[in-house]
Amino acid sequence: MLSRRIARPSLIALVAATLMTSSCTSGAGSYDLAAFDNSSAAGQYLKARFAASQQQVGIAAEAYSSAAQFAPQDTSLLQRTFFYELASGNISDATPYAEKLLLPEFQATDAAIDQSSGMLPGLAKPEFTVAAELIRKGKYDDARALLSQDFDGRAASTLAYLVNAWMIYETDGLDAGLAALKPSDRSDIYPSFTPLHQAMMLDLGGRHDEAETAYQLALSAISPQAAVVAYADYLGRRASISTQAREDAIELYRKLSEDSGILRRAGRIGLARLGEPLDGESRTTLQLANTAVPRAVSDGRDGAAFAFYSFAWGSYEQIIRQQNAAQRSGFSNMQAALNTPLAFAQLAAHLNPDLDEAHYVIGAIFTSYEQPQKAIDAFNRIDFDNPFFEFAQMDIADAWLALDEENKALKSLQTFTAQDALTPDARSKLASLLTEAGDNAAADLAQTEAIRIADQLSSSESQRFSLWRYYFARGATRIEAGRWEEGEADLEKAVSLSPDQPYVLNFLGYSWAERGENLDAAFEMIEKALSLEPTSGAITDSLGWAYYQQGNYTEAVKHLERAVTLEPSDPVITDHLGDAYWQTGRPVEARYEWRRALTLDPDTELQAAIEQKLADEVVTPGVARASDSAL
Repeated sequence: MLSRRIARPSLIALVAATLMTSSCTSGAGSYDLAAFDNSSAAGQYLKARFAASQQQVGIAAEAYSSAAQFAPQDTSLLQRTFFYELASGNISDATPYAEKLLLPEFQATDAAIDQSSGMLPGLAKPEFTVAAELIRKGKYDDARALLSQDFDGRAASTLAYLVNAWMIYETDGLDAGLAALKPSDRSDIYPSFTPLHQAMMLDLGGRHDEAETAYQLALSAISPQAAVVAYADYLGRRASISTQAREDAIELYRKLSEDSGILRRAGRIGLARLGEPLDGESRTTLQLANTAVPRAVSDGRDGAAFAFYSFAWGSYEQIIRQQNAAQRSGFSNMQAALNTPLAFAQLAAHLNPDLDEAHYVIGAIFTSYEQPQKAIDAFNRIDFDNPFFEFAQMDIADAWLALDEENKALKSLQTFTAQDALTPDARSKLASLLTEAGDNAAADLAQTEAIRIADQLSSSESQRFSLWRYYFARGATRIEAGRWEEGEADLEKAVSLSPDQPYVLNFLGYSWAERGENLDAAFEMIEKALSLEPTSGAITDSLGWAYYQQGNYTEAVKHLERAVTLEPSDPVITDHLGDAYWQTGRPVEARYEWRRALTLDPDTELQAAIEQKLADEVVTPGVARASDSAL
């Protein structure tokens, strides 16, 4: 109970019982924020708690702030208010709460802080926010004094020592800053952080040989993308004064352009800046890339911002990996608690508004929180020549779709792909939107262009890691459009490029099973896919439905029951189980599953088919499209 953890009587203790009663009688989604009493402390607190549970961090911040006016001495409430103001990006509003929490009478234990704010253990430190505001105002000595204390936990200790090192660099010079980055008890929990910050510091100080060594050390990290881009740009800046650096930069940029994701764009833009663009680059790309190679860090303040961003990205990746692992283990409804990386990304953007990478993290988290307009606002802060720009454009399209603005989603990607020629991922995304819009011919052209570009950009080594996805996308689109032979060829090509991709194996195997072709190979593919993703409800459903298509209804029931257990909210899988029950002489259970499927928001076609089955006394279960189960 909250009241047992807080020494003084508090507002939280007064309303805890109300919260417990409400949670027992109504699901969170049944509340309407407008229904809360805004004139009372309890009403504001309940509104804040509900908004926080829905990841509406801005509303939670406002409501907690209002509630805190009624209980200005409540430490836990102050902590919640501080943190949600911070996560919302209201740094100027969060700072006074952070300063108050540093006073002896308001300090809370980490356990209470973590419980109240949703922060990862050991990182809910108001010191970081106060230090960031001091740094923004140029008060580096004051920030140093605040961050030089001992922090509990390796994560907080590492972040403090990185930021503090940049303050020492500003106040005492390069050698002192480097000395502060030497290994110590404040150990680095992310292997690339210290050498990367050392490299950027040496780079700023003009000690190029040492900087290059440090950059290369940073490349050995588990997740070295930031280090790779920083090192390539370092070489790019040196290219004008060193022939060797220019050759090394061109070689590295070419290798990056053969990769996928942000590294591909970083390589392309780097080559364009050096006057060595890839064949087919558009005029817009060449014009916008014709600028000096940027620095992620230009001074100590930027270095502190990069440290906050590094922790934002590191914790974001950690949480997403955990969520994906949970989903693979069958916990499909696990919600990612991304408030920690959101808070640190907001601090990074506050210190350096031009740090596009921080804005990308903010946009990605608001996308996860189903707040598409805030995501669009963040993604629109990213410059055309930033490595994240292409992904930001695809994410903006998804955000428009979430806002039911299909035309804006389509137009945004059409505009981008017209400006930037060598963007296979965006073209593949555009193709999916064109398919949804019913323009299969245009979709096929876009997918074909995506394959051509990806093939052009990929090395023989990287093809098997990236090219398969474009053939898979076009193959699925062609099968959906009724072009079976062409779609089958694309799927076989995808399998040949990457034979261990479970969803490609599943789609092709299921498509063969549904058509009654290559049945031995079909079942082998689906079973291999299931061995690679044993907790996938979609693949388990494919195996069950393939048995159904064969007429082996008993075996179908066994697999479809497991599929429904894995994906209980999927209307297609639930409908399939109903069909299998019907064929095995279990009509009561069949009708139950069909009725349940109608509550799971099926599409119009599936809804009509289920309603027909429920209306008929003599039922003929339908045969689903291949795409229903295979994706």
